[in-house]
Parts: sequence; C-alpha cells; structure tokens
Amino acid sequence: MSRKFARTHAFKLIYQLNFNIENPDEIFDNYINRIKNFDEHEKIIIHDEFYGVYENLFYIDELISNNSKWSLSRLNKIDLALIRLAIYEMLYEKNKPAIVINEVVDLANEYGTDASTGFVNGILAKISSDINLGVLNE
Repeated sequence: MSRKFARTHAFKLIYQLNFNIENPDEIFDNYINRIKNFDEHEKIIIHDEFYGVYENLFYIDELISNNSKWSLSRLNKIDLALIRLAIYEMLYEKNKPAIVINEVVDLANEYGTDASTGFVNGILAKISSDINLGVLNE
C-alpha cells in the first residue's frame, strides 16, 4: 500500500469536482469502479480525502482565496485540486505540512504546468505557516 498512490488518486477525484460539484457520489463510484487495483486501505484513504475535501470545500476555498492574488476561477484546475487536497491533509488529517507540501509539489511537477510547482508551493507555504502558528483551526 502506497500513501503516494492513494494521494494521487484522491487528487484525481478532487480534480473532477471542478466539473461536477453536484454529484460527488457519482464521481467517486465511477472512478473506483473504473480503476480496480485498490486495496481496501487505499480505498478508505481515497474515500476519506475526497469526501473530506468535498465536505469542507467552502472553508478550504476561502483559505485559498485569502492566500492568492487570483480568484479561484482563474486558478489552474490541477493546481486548485492539489492545493485543496494539501490543505485538507494539513488541517483536518493533521499530517505534517512539510511532508504534505513536498509530496503535493511533486504531483504538481508531474501533472501541472511549468508554473505549478512554484505556485502550489507558495500558497501552501503561506497556509502551513498559519497552521503552524495556530491561526487556523479546522
């Protein structure tokens, strides 16, 4: 079981929320049924992260808006999905910000544009600083 594997698939599901916010169950079920090589533990991680982001989307997006000079509608959708996932992991799962940021920046490098790694890293650095200072609560 690979945490990176589960995170990658959670990111891909979160990305789909950009296009179908009204039907998270449909997104999740279709994806899980299409990609069949998950073990039960991976499926649980993917489920929890996808629905965790979905259920906290308003607050997560507010944090992104408050820490970016761009509106959410102008952000690259891959970058947005990665940032949403990282915020969820840092704030709600209490994963170590440095590890989360490093792994999400790796995903930005793999799936995003040339500018994605710097942008994602910059936004997450600001937000993780507030989390470390105790300014943000879940």
